[in-house]
Amino acid sequence: MLLKNCIFQNAHLTNVYRPTFTAALRRKMRLKQALEKNENPNIKNINKLKMDISEKNFNQVSDNLLSFLRDELGDSKVDYEACPSRIQGGNETYIFQFKLKNVHPSLSEPMVLRIFRKDLGFRPKHAIMESVVHNSLVDQGVPVPYVHYSCIDKKYLGEQFMIMDFLPGAMLHLVFGQDSIIVLGKMHAALHNVNPNQLNKSMITEGFGGQQYSIEGKFGLLLKATERFPWLKQIVVWLIENRPSECENPSICHGDFHEGNLLAKDGKVTGILDWSQCRIGDPVMDVAATLVLQKAVFKHTVPSYDSNSASQIYLQSYRREKELNDQYLEYFQIFRYATALRAAAHGNWFWSQPSILNELINNVYDISKIDVKVPD
Repeated sequence: MLLKNCIFQNAHLTNVYRPTFTAALRRKMRLKQALEKNENPNIKNINKLKMDISEKNFNQVSDNLLSFLRDELGDSKVDYEACPSRIQGGNETYIFQFKLKNVHPSLSEPMVLRIFRKDLGFRPKHAIMESVVHNSLVDQGVPVPYVHYSCIDKKYLGEQFMIMDFLPGAMLHLVFGQDSIIVLGKMHAALHNVNPNQLNKSMITEGFGGQQYSIEGKFGLLLKATERFPWLKQIVVWLIENRPSECENPSICHGDFHEGNLLAKDGKVTGILDWSQCRIGDPVMDVAATLVLQKAVFKHTVPSYDSNSASQIYLQSYRREKELNDQYLEYFQIFRYATALRAAAHGNWFWSQPSILNELINNVYDISKIDVKVPD
C-alpha cells in the first residue's frame, strides 16, 4: 500500500499526517491512519506527559486511547463497546484488545492496540514503517492484520503505537499440534514466494528504503557495537570476511518467524504477526533466524522441545515448497547469533538469560570456532 502523506485540517488539529485512500481502503471502506502528530495545547482530556506504560497505569491506556480516537475521528460520541484488555504475548510491545461503538462499520470490529516498548530502542518512525509493511502485504493477500492508525506522537500513550484489526485464531501449536512445525516451514516458504516488489516500492515511497532497513543497517549496528563491546569484534570481522555475494532473488523476510507469531483456526493459518524486524533480503537469512530461535531459545523455554528434530522437520517442509541454498545457512546463523549477542550486551532481558546466552556462545563456536568471551 502506498501511503501518500497529506495534511488534514480541522478546528483544533493541524499538522496531522494521514495516508490517502488506496484500493484496499476503498475496497474495505477503511478509515484513515494517523501517521504523526505534533504537540497542540488545545487538545484536552489527555494525560499526555510522558505516560509510562506499566502494570500501574494500564487503565490510563483506555482513557488516552479513547481521546486519540475521538480526536482523529472528530467525534466525541466515539466510545468503547469493550474496553481495552491486555493480551499476553509479545516481547517488544504491550498488546490490548478492544471494540468501539458509534463508529463507521469499518472500525466496529474487534481491534488490537500495539504499543512499542520504549526500552527496546525502536527507530523514531518505526510504527509508521511497520504499518507500511502490514498494509502492503494485506494488498497482496498475505494474512496480516490491516493497520488503521499508526502514531509516533508520544503524548497519547507514552510511545509509538498501532491500531489494527484483530485476527481470529490461536497459536499454531494449539491448532496443529505436532504438525505445527510442518505448517511453519510451509508458510515460511509461501511468504518467501511473495513478490517483494510492491513492498519495496511502498517502503521507498514512504522513506524507509535506506540502509537502516536492510542487512546493511544491521551490519552498521554491529560495527558500532564493537566500539563499546570489543569482544564482539572477532565475530563481526568473521562476518565481513565470509560475507556472501548479494542475493539475486530477494524475498520478504519476516525476521522472527516462529510458531508463536502465527495464528490458525479450523485448520487454516489466519494471521502472521509481529513484523518489527521485516526486511527485503536473502530468504536464507530469514530461515537461519528461525533456526536460531529453535536451537538457542525454544530449546530452553519450551518444555520437552527437541530443537534438532524441529529444525529438521521445518527445513524439510520448507524445501518441499521452495528451493533453499544451504551454502550460506551457517553464515546467516552466525549473523543472527551476533545480533542477539549485541542485544544481550545492551541489556536485552530476553537474550541475556544465562541459558540462552550460553547457547548463543556455544553455537557460535560450533560453526566458526570463535570463542566468545562475554565480560561479567
